[in-house]
Amino acid sequence: MGEVAALYREVGWTTYADDVVTLEAALAGSSRVVAARRDGRLVGVARVISDGATICYLQDVLVRPDAQRAGMGRALVLAALEPYASVR
Repeated sequence: MGEVAALYREVGWTTYADDVVTLEAALAGSSRVVAARRDGRLVGVARVISDGATICYLQDVLVRPDAQRAGMGRALVLAALEPYASVR
């Protein structure tokens, strides 16, 4: 959980990073979480909240500043939403 909290902190989402217990519960309660790594280092995360039938919310998309503007966010979004193509 430390590297996830560090990612949230690095992109300025300190409220999430300052409460690791709640962040862990949020990730565990998400319908889907996808991560991107570069050379073993966590560089991005996206998470979805969905009932699998009528709603699908892309809740978080985070990419480390040094990995931004290279298509990482787009790839995370596509991977996160892929199972929900039939959701209204």
